[in-house]
Amino acid sequence: MSWITTNISNTSFTSTQEFSSILDDIIAKHANLVSNNSQLFALIDNADPGQIIEIIQPSLATIEVLSGSNSCKNQCISDYEFAMNGNEWAYALDYGTNNHAFAAQYYWVRVKSITDNLSNCVYFC
Repeated sequence: MSWITTNISNTSFTSTQEFSSILDDIIAKHANLVSNNSQLFALIDNADPGQIIEIIQPSLATIEVLSGSNSCKNQCISDYEFAMNGNEWAYALDYGTNNHAFAAQYYWVRVKSITDNLSNCVYFC
């Protein structure tokens, strides 16, 4: 919380309370996800990086190019897909931190940012 308090102006959050509320929601959703998928998370916890990639691979995003869309929107979609896939890979490797608790929370912060970028990109097409 000390980083967000000091750097709130460098984020899209309007207050530290907003960040804290979203973070609490992320943590609760992740806890529920782990609880409902205990076998999967047991596999992930015991997997080496190569096995994690094998586990995560089926969930990587693929968005088909929209027929009738202009090239700007298709580029937005391509950029989104690239960023989401990169986020999935980075998450699978705990963003290089060796701290899965941090990675699980940071994953959703990145998803929000990537989705916001897609929305902004399409808006300006």
